[in-house]
Amino acid sequence: DITVKASGTEGKNTVSQGDKKDVEDTNTIITNQNKDKASSNTVTIEAEDHKVEVTLDNVNIETGSGSALTSKGDVTLTLKGDNHLTGGISGNGYGGSGIASTGSLTISGGETDSLTAQGGSGENGGDGISSKDLTISGGTVTATGGNSTGIVGSGGSGIHSGGDVTISGGTVTATGGDSTGSDGSGGYGIYSSSTTTISGGTVTATGGDSTGSYSSGGYGIYSSGVTISGGSTVTANGGSGKDGSGDGIFSFDPVAISGGTVTAKGGSGEDGSGGRGIISTKSVTISGGTVEANGGNGNSGGDGITSNGGVTISGGSTVTANGG
Repeated sequence: DITVKASGTEGKNTVSQGDKKDVEDTNTIITNQNKDKASSNTVTIEAEDHKVEVTLDNVNIETGSGSALTSKGDVTLTLKGDNHLTGGISGNGYGGSGIASTGSLTISGGETDSLTAQGGSGENGGDGISSKDLTISGGTVTATGGNSTGIVGSGGSGIHSGGDVTISGGTVTATGGDSTGSDGSGGYGIYSSSTTTISGGTVTATGGDSTGSYSSGGYGIYSSGVTISGGSTVTANGGSGKDGSGDGIFSFDPVAISGGTVTAKGGSGEDGSGGRGIISTKSVTISGGTVEANGGNGNSGGDGITSNGGVTISGGSTVTANGG
């Protein structure tokens, strides 16, 4: 296993692996010795009160248990080449995450650089990427939650943030894990306990499906506030379920769209209600861009756009909203 720590000197880290302990390093790069086989060695990054920057260079990690990469504090991952981080599988607990961060996490990369983060399956699926504040500014990032095998478990989130999610560029695909339990639920595509801000790039967020008798689909984007602007392209699809379905975009606080192209669709509820395309418990404001919102099918169809505080459309925006 590899452990990277902030050395206390700006621009330098200490790296430990095997019998080599706390070796001072600059421009820390992690790569696989064997390019043709996934490694089971995990990576731990400890920034403490400092900032740690690490480059992932064609890394391929698949751990048997726990998370492939764990970080604490303010950490920046720069992508180089094609990187894969796969969390472990759990029989009766939570699957491991591809990345599990308890601090702020920033991911960047060029057009040809990529990261695939896969949560492991378990009674509750692991998350593709789990963090506090998450910022993605470039590269191709694919984050997929692990599937749930428990009776009442839920699929993991593609992206799960205990803070803000900020996406300003790149291509981001976040997909919730599926559930087969009788009372289970699909995972979220993107979950944020604070705000989700998308100002550039291409983002696709899809909730996981569920097949149990009393199960429900996951949400595409689930957040306390959603802001979409610039030239971004956002597609948010709720997952389908037997008893209920997920919304394309769900927000407790206002949804504000001022530019870009947004397509949101609720999932299908076979015996329940269809999901909403866009829903806010506060307000929805569309002042620019192109928006298409469709409710999902079910015993009762879902709304295209709904809000407790009203819907305001202005400017040169183009809006199409259809119920399920």
